[in-house]
Amino acid sequence: MDNISNYIRGFVLGDALGSVYDGMSRGHITSHFRDEKGFPDTVDAQKGHYDRWRKPGLYGGLSQLFIIAALLGCERPSDYNSLSRFLSKKGRVLDTTSGIFRAPGRLIEEYLISVYRNCEGTVTYDLQSASVLPLVSGGCLSMLAYACPAVPDMVKYATSLHSDLFGSVGASLHTYLLHRIFVSNDDSPLRMALEESRRLKNDMEECQPELFKAGVNPDKCIETAAAFADVFEKLSDVTSCDEAEKRIVAIVNRYMKTPVTRATIDHPLAIFPFAAVIASLSGGNAVRDAAGYGGSAAVLTSMTGGIASAAAADAEEILPPELVEALVNRKSMWEYSTLIAAGNGEERAAEEFFSREITLTSKEIDEKSAKLKHLKAPEQKKRTTAEKEAFLTRHVVESWTKNDKAKWGKQRRGMDDEIQE
Repeated sequence: MDNISNYIRGFVLGDALGSVYDGMSRGHITSHFRDEKGFPDTVDAQKGHYDRWRKPGLYGGLSQLFIIAALLGCERPSDYNSLSRFLSKKGRVLDTTSGIFRAPGRLIEEYLISVYRNCEGTVTYDLQSASVLPLVSGGCLSMLAYACPAVPDMVKYATSLHSDLFGSVGASLHTYLLHRIFVSNDDSPLRMALEESRRLKNDMEECQPELFKAGVNPDKCIETAAAFADVFEKLSDVTSCDEAEKRIVAIVNRYMKTPVTRATIDHPLAIFPFAAVIASLSGGNAVRDAAGYGGSAAVLTSMTGGIASAAAADAEEILPPELVEALVNRKSMWEYSTLIAAGNGEERAAEEFFSREITLTSKEIDEKSAKLKHLKAPEQKKRTTAEKEAFLTRHVVESWTKNDKAKWGKQRRGMDDEIQE
């Protein structure tokens, strides 16, 4: 049971650290926070994006939903609509788009909007986000020490949150990996993920009728599982996180309309493998290394922290003590982790957690308002009249060059032909 509670603690701590760096580039983080050991206040490094500011040491909406899903899952692990029903019943509460959930990310925000409108079970958007993976695993977390849910059940849970197959298949694989860690933990997370990806593909081939009944295309599911197996196969011999990132990007770009250059984009095929790599190669620096990559740092660092803490022989080596001590609401979160690991969560505990989070979110909103009261995003420089005229003139010339030159050339050739005749 200890590795389940360790997973939860690593996940929450990783979310709290990653949240403050979310949206920043790796170079920007390095230049501003090279020697930072705790949770930094990033207000001076936001470069005008002050709306991104997060309270140092406070975990975000991903951890909040994860804890609720895990508490509900202790009581009803096979009920894939329990989270949506619970949130629909509780309502938005606070006057923000995502209610009490702090900066949850675009996909979760869309999901919450749907739930608040009482549209349970009608989610159709296909945003790609790795945040689905831990939520699905959270819904059955307490049972993973002795059993793993059937693949169609996990797919149903994932499709209640969104309709992208990379998220659904990735969530199933993430759950397989956690089950392997909790039961045997007999290899590195990266190696175990490779073996479990192969097993998942085989299991999907054997349960195609059930997948079809779950409302998904079995062939597409198997193809997506093969994509995850491919990326983990390519990572099997990496010795550095930077080399792993290059290999991940090369594979992810096969499925992207716009090529990417970093493995920190919020895509299941990028974030999950990269988290497994960092958890396997970075040792006690896993949480800080993941946060330092920036990008979708909240989901990357939370998944890295969870996997690394669960797989470590000593989780305290993974969780920096200065971060643990500074974590907001640490005592309660540690108590919830123990409760979930023992399988003693229930809806009443989820309601209690929800009520406590209202106060924390309200305090962060007030603190953010006070901190940013006198800060304004830099205004764009206004063009002078001469600059406006030069801009318009350039476009007039460019327009003629592109649209009229060919026509003029054709007319000229016609005139030359007439002269020759």
